[in-house]
Amino acid sequence: MSEQYPRAALFGTEARTLFSTIRGREYHLSVALPDSYKTSTQAYPVIYVLDGDFNFGVAAGLTRFSNWFRKVPELIIVGIGYDMETSEQFAQLRDLDFDIPGVPGASPDSVSHLFLAALTQEIIPFINANYRTIPSDRCLQGYSSSAIVAFYVSFLQPYAMQRYITGSAILNNIYE
Repeated sequence: MSEQYPRAALFGTEARTLFSTIRGREYHLSVALPDSYKTSTQAYPVIYVLDGDFNFGVAAGLTRFSNWFRKVPELIIVGIGYDMETSEQFAQLRDLDFDIPGVPGASPDSVSHLFLAALTQEIIPFINANYRTIPSDRCLQGYSSSAIVAFYVSFLQPYAMQRYITGSAILNNIYE
């Protein structure tokens, strides 16, 4: 990235940081608020998007588009990401959080159990405390390795989320 210009941002979004004492690292939270957020007192469902550095923009853009043209209910999108500048850094950071112990090819340094604790005990409470959310209406979205994490959460803490969106969970590569 050029030193001369800042990162681009999506309209209707906020960038927040949260230091996880459980995980011992900082997470970058990208938050997309619905169009009516500033003018209403309404609470909203939340979709937590794993791999936020790559997937937040798509999720936020498609959700806003769907609100306008398909009358999909408004909601808050939270992208969970890292402070990184390269794809290599991204891969290293996500492997630690998203590799599930016992899954073939998982890193022996995996701390997915700590990521799960950080998600449920720090990230979700932070969002609930700072935004008007509906705590009983949460969704976790993951793609590829983060889809496996979504499955992991659904088995270990089934009541942490009310729904899950997963895509390309690479299960055929792991269990062939």
